Amino acid sequence: MPLMAALLLAVNPYQLWYGQEGKMYTLMTALILLAHWCWLTGISRGGWRVWLLYLVTVSLALYVHLLSIIIIPLHLIWFLIAWPQSRRQWRGYGFALAGLTLPYLPFVWWQWAMLTSADKLTGFSFTPLPEMLYGLLMSHSYGLLPPPPIFRLLPIFFLGAVGLLLGVGTLADSLKLTTADLSPWRRYLLLVSWLFVPIATIYALSLRQPVYTDRYIIWIAPAAMILLALGAQTLYQNAGRLALPLIAILLLYTVGLWAQMGWRQKTETIKYDLRSAITYVAERRSPDTLLILQIPHLEFSYRYYTSDFLPGLFARSDEQLGWWASGLWTNGGLADAQAQAVADQEMGTMTTGIGEFWVLSSEVEMWDSRHLMDNWLNEHAQLVESAEFHGVHARHYQLLPEGQP
Repeated sequence: MPLMAALLLAVNPYQLWYGQEGKMYTLMTALILLAHWCWLTGISRGGWRVWLLYLVTVSLALYVHLLSIIIIPLHLIWFLIAWPQSRRQWRGYGFALAGLTLPYLPFVWWQWAMLTSADKLTGFSFTPLPEMLYGLLMSHSYGLLPPPPIFRLLPIFFLGAVGLLLGVGTLADSLKLTTADLSPWRRYLLLVSWLFVPIATIYALSLRQPVYTDRYIIWIAPAAMILLALGAQTLYQNAGRLALPLIAILLLYTVGLWAQMGWRQKTETIKYDLRSAITYVAERRSPDTLLILQIPHLEFSYRYYTSDFLPGLFARSDEQLGWWASGLWTNGGLADAQAQAVADQEMGTMTTGIGEFWVLSSEVEMWDSRHLMDNWLNEHAQLVESAEFHGVHARHYQLLPEGQP
């Protein structure tokens, strides 16, 4: 079962996508897997070395991605599930938890305003729980391509459902290395909580400040793959002579579908084409012409793609970027009319005294879901030229004289 789960994780298109990006999500998943192993080993066998490794691993995970903090309430729940075995190792686990307060202190200082503010301070929109669950199910089942007809995913859902609903008994002979003294029910609860507690936690956090996007809890994927493998093993133990052909068909279908989706993700244009859009703007714009970046993280992309890609990559990036401003964030709680009035004022201030400017936009809904900035542009500026790239829009505007429609 572990090898089967590892194979499924290796070919899963969602994991492949982020494994090929130069971002933190694959490292985050690896660190949390190591932290899980340390926790289970510490609870099973104890020893200061494994708890020290746990402390170091979780600390690194926190600095790789802030929301790795979700692992702490998950492991507290695991501690209760593993009781009374976990009681014997409470000192080691307790010292590790106490040690984690030190690396987390800088985050508390940094995030204090967001933690205490009643206003919405993040750039995310709130995601209802059903929408969150559906999005996670589809992304982990199919990757980042548009979802297929649901019937194509039924074999995957079937394996997962068997593992989730009938896999308790199958776990009796599994995971003996780290959880030898735990009953099958406790092992099952460890696995299911690994899958669902991070979802519940990030949803609870989002009730205070919206922080959800599916990749922030990408590390629940191994639990989902274990459930699929558990479903296959459960069928093997209970389906009689039909077991092997049925399991072979289901697994070959799943691996084949995911391999196909992984290949399509690699060969089809689905990543946002920031390089082409930024090159288009840089070739036509003088650095002393205002550039509005919507959303603001495009600043770093612009600095990167206008560099010479040699050592000292960003040495001239201020000069290359030139005069720029952040696009408007309007996803607060203001009513439409009030929010538009604020947007009009901010855009008027931003463009005072200039004749022309450029706008480079991508993932606008994360920052301005009502497109209030675009409303102002349509009313107060004339579009000179425009170019669409995959996921990115470059526009050149001439500001209209005051009072001219």
